[in-house]
Amino acid sequence: MTQAAVARTYANDRGLELHLNWTLPCASPTLPGLHCAGAIIGPIAGGREGILYQCTGGRAIGPPVAQFAIPGLREVIDGLWVRRSGRSIWTRVKVPTGYTELTLPDDTFTGSYRVAIDSPRCEESARRLLDRDFTEWHLKHGPQGNALSQAGSFEISGGALFIRGEERSFNTAEKLDAFAVAVAALAARVGAFVDEA
Repeated sequence: MTQAAVARTYANDRGLELHLNWTLPCASPTLPGLHCAGAIIGPIAGGREGILYQCTGGRAIGPPVAQFAIPGLREVIDGLWVRRSGRSIWTRVKVPTGYTELTLPDDTFTGSYRVAIDSPRCEESARRLLDRDFTEWHLKHGPQGNALSQAGSFEISGGALFIRGEERSFNTAEKLDAFAVAVAALAARVGAFVDEA
């Protein structure tokens, strides 16, 4: 089954809206553009309203992403970048231009992820969100992928949470469901953080 057919079946079976080619309401500063393929819109995994989609750049289909607009998020934290990365020179991901690396005390998390902020104003809230409870949970229950995958990477920008998925997330309904469940859980944790702030 093609990825478009998987997205269509998945959306139909769950009563979600589907757009095979769509323009996103807002873009991530580090993911390609506003255009996407296979946008599935509605309550993701029965939770918060969101969008599951694949980035498009030219003719190529890019990584699977989930996007959640969370009320109050921009006021609490904005400009956070969390990307899967190794520690060696060969596996270390470059911090985006205009961002400053944020060092966290959790060595296990920082061995797998690199964290940066775009402004000192969000450092305190970024540290509160990425406490040890959150980082331990994310390593076990966040979106997973193989060693080279960017699955589990996420960023907060413009009042939205963007979460990368494993490259083959749209290949089967089971993989798409696993992606949806993982991103919905992450969105719920970020939403609860905003509610408590």
